[in-house]
This record gives sequence, structure tokens and C-alpha cells, in this order.
Amino acid sequence: MIKVLDYYIDADAHCYIVKKEAGIDKKGDTVYTTLWYPSTMSTALELIAHAEHRKIVCENDLSLSEAITRFEQINAQIKEIGGLVNG
Repeated sequence: MIKVLDYYIDADAHCYIVKKEAGIDKKGDTVYTTLWYPSTMSTALELIAHAEHRKIVCENDLSLSEAITRFEQINAQIKEIGGLVNG
């Protein structure tokens, strides 16, 4: 799995799987909630970026310029990760 911000990207033979940590089970193993099944790595990263944008809007009172600055920071982080993964 690849950790991206608070998300994890896994894969099977058919698609990528974007997950988020949900807690610990009785055995002490980490439990994940599956969020999306994108067909490409770039789509997985885009979905994470969009989710983070929504989270910023939901959890903060920001001006438009402040929100754009925060979005650009998230986009830069995702782009850096994408370059590492795809490059």
C-alpha cells in the first residue's frame, strides 16, 4: 500500500483501492474503510485531492483566497506524490 496524506492506495488485479484507516480490531490489526475503486493511479490521486478540498471547506471558515491557497498546497502535495509514483 501507498500512504497518501490520510489515505492508503492499494491494488488488486482489476483496480486500485483507496482506503482510510478506520481503527484497530480485537487482534490489534489495522482496519480500513474502502472509499473508492479507481481504475488508474492518477484517478486515485485526484479523488484524494477532491476529498481533501471538501474537508477543508467543511471544517474551516475561509475566504476564497485562503481556500485557494489551501487547495494549491494539497494539489502540490498530490502532484509531488504523483510524480514519484508515475515517474
